[in-house]
Amino acid sequence: MTKESLIRQFYIEYPYESTFEMVDLENAGPEVLEDMKQFETWDWNIAESLEFDIEYEAKFDWGIMEIRFKCADGRITECDLSSDCLLDEHFELLKKNFVGIAF
Repeated sequence: MTKESLIRQFYIEYPYESTFEMVDLENAGPEVLEDMKQFETWDWNIAESLEFDIEYEAKFDWGIMEIRFKCADGRITECDLSSDCLLDEHFELLKKNFVGIAF
């Protein structure tokens, strides 16, 4: 995608908030580069996110497995696993191991 097509798409997506300034990083002042550092951090990109739920389903030779996560502050707060597998005794341990890790 070229710079021009990216700008065009920006104006289409945000017609009411369509002002921004392109910055040439090679000639940017130290204050711009310092401000940019925050956008590279995990805290800014992930931890500051809203709470959300997400679900995955996968089919294996041994059965179908579903996993559901509740996430907040960039971490998994709850996990639920279900499967049609007859040997599911290890799922409880797996659920506990997901809670608290970064998503």
